[in-house]
Amino acid sequence: MSSKSATPLSSLSSTMKPLNLSNFVAMTLTLDGRDKVTKIIAYLSRLLAFYYSSRSPNLSSRLASLKSALQMSRKPFRLFKSLNEVHKLRLLHSRPHHGPGSAPSPGSLPLYKKVCQAGKIVGLCGFWAADNVVFLTRGTPFLHPDSPDDRRRLAKRAYDFGARSYFVGALFHMVQGFVEVRGALEALRGHKRRERQRAAAAAERRGRDDAGREGTEADANLHGPPGPPGSDPNDDDDDNATAAGGGGRSSMDEESLSDLHLRLCSSLVSLFKAICDVLVFSNNVGLWRRLGGKPLNEAAVSVAGMGSAATVIFNKWPRV
Repeated sequence: MSSKSATPLSSLSSTMKPLNLSNFVAMTLTLDGRDKVTKIIAYLSRLLAFYYSSRSPNLSSRLASLKSALQMSRKPFRLFKSLNEVHKLRLLHSRPHHGPGSAPSPGSLPLYKKVCQAGKIVGLCGFWAADNVVFLTRGTPFLHPDSPDDRRRLAKRAYDFGARSYFVGALFHMVQGFVEVRGALEALRGHKRRERQRAAAAAERRGRDDAGREGTEADANLHGPPGPPGSDPNDDDDDNATAAGGGGRSSMDEESLSDLHLRLCSSLVSLFKAICDVLVFSNNVGLWRRLGGKPLNEAAVSVAGMGSAATVIFNKWPRV
């Protein structure tokens, strides 16, 4: 890959398998992949239900029922998923951290990242646990089987608690995403700055080499013809110096640039998901109604929900 053609998108696309049916099937064989495909269909149904609410109320009602059924169908696969978050939290707690002024140790995390990841994990843990309660009350009368009113009240409390938990976790995720995107951009700018410095140093060396050759030719005209090739021990050094610093990009530099591009793309995808989640769950907790007197537009919520699911599908897509 040449330096001119190296871009974040080209570096990212080189790591992904083609968009075809076999890779789509491989992605849907993962639990998260299938869940997010279902989520996209559910939010698409919600968007279409909103679109047809005034044009075709009967179709809108059917689409809304489809959305509710798809959302409920995802819940059985989340049973005890909060245990995954507890395990993640234990692993995170066992890793050391370092502050801004301290040197990182092997396997350590920056303090901000550890705090943000812990906040996100705790929020998700509360959401999964509350979602299990919602399923056991709305999806099946397992809890309070003889009291529909108690089931509805418990489901409502669990839904509100879960929405608040996810919203807090998404906020931590969004803060971490902003910091990581900024760090990736700074690292990329630093790499380009070093490239410019190396190019300037190579140009300066070439200028000195040209001046030295002109001086050698002038001496040769005065003192006779030059010796056979290779007789001057400085020739090899000049050639090696030119080859090492003559503006060419080494494979290590190319790999470093590709890694920086992948880091930036990964950070942007993660930040985009966090923003989508914040939009959806800020609406679920009633933040927009309290701030503006009405909930967030259904189309915006639906698009944000599909965007969040699309990032997970992107991350689960088979890699080369």
